[in-house]
Amino acid sequence: MSSPLDFLISMTLVFFAFSVLVSGVVEVWSAMSSKRGHFLWRGISRIMGNTEEGKALCHELNKHPAIAALRRDDKPETVPSYIPSNVFAAALIDILLARGPATLEKLDLGGAIGHLPDELEFKRILLMIWRREQGDPSRVEAGLATYFDQCMDRVSGWYKRDVQKMSMGFGLVLAILLNVDAVHIASALWQDRELARIVADQGPLEAKQYADKGTDSRVRSLPDEIPAGWPPRWAQELRGRSDQGQFWAHMAGATLGYLLMALSCLIGAPVWYQLLTSLLPLRASGPAPKRSDPKELPPQAPPAFGLPMPYMPTASLSRQPGDKNRLEEKLEFEEKVGELQDLLNVRFSGIFDAETRLAIRHAQTQRGYAPTGELTEVLLERLKTAS
Repeated sequence: MSSPLDFLISMTLVFFAFSVLVSGVVEVWSAMSSKRGHFLWRGISRIMGNTEEGKALCHELNKHPAIAALRRDDKPETVPSYIPSNVFAAALIDILLARGPATLEKLDLGGAIGHLPDELEFKRILLMIWRREQGDPSRVEAGLATYFDQCMDRVSGWYKRDVQKMSMGFGLVLAILLNVDAVHIASALWQDRELARIVADQGPLEAKQYADKGTDSRVRSLPDEIPAGWPPRWAQELRGRSDQGQFWAHMAGATLGYLLMALSCLIGAPVWYQLLTSLLPLRASGPAPKRSDPKELPPQAPPAFGLPMPYMPTASLSRQPGDKNRLEEKLEFEEKVGELQDLLNVRFSGIFDAETRLAIRHAQTQRGYAPTGELTEVLLERLKTAS
């Protein structure tokens, strides 16, 4: 019988590795099927309304050069996976002015909105924003961008729920194809102390690789030592026996095990990673090392040439490549990293990659902050104000 801590770490590692594997498959499928773009356009269509005029306005928005430039190719059926709120507002106002009675000499946004047909549901929203901003065109554009962000928050919820369904579906399929059975894996790890120890020993390495590579480390294999794959070990044990009851009991356990593996994908790999990193220190803890006597510490070397040492921020010294603070984790969870990258004028990737870190460090240097490459609330507010 294995120790409870080794067993918990081993099972957490199994669920974590399997969730990362399924997440990679889901992301590849979403990218190939342009799921983000389709959900984004569903949200825009919902904003415009289901009338013929709303569909026509949505079609014009899709063809607008500012929106078309965000596509990955020139095909008209391709939709961008991300549209900055300020680009959406500017493109929509440009379309309204072109449709309304405005001329190049006099851009009358209020007249353009009033010129829209009354059956267009979106007209009431535009009038509401127009009255609230007291007819100031620049404030109306900003208010329209804010309204778009609020609607996209709801669309993000649609997308996340759809990803959860896909994760569970792909998880069930992969659990059956790879024969990753949580019930029999748990039974083997609980009964075999050495097996649980070997699998638990891989926990720090797997956690470090995930922390270093972040979302780029999506597809990985499960620990080789776990009893998974075909043919299943319990089937080999039953070979040559005539006990049908025991066979069907194993089949029922396997079915439950597949379902548990699929359900583990619902909460996602980041949650399993946090649980794994919480358990690992408990396993590695031991007696505290004896403190050194301050008198025995070697004297510090004087600075070279009598000059003070250059300032080095502590955050940059302790920071690992894959680490993210609470604000950065919040932006990734809410899928708003693209908006930050738009403020920083860097390529959209949706994650805190090396290019984004470098841009953050450059923005901090320009504003007199310590160039840690770590996003803060103050810097984010300054970037929004500057835009």
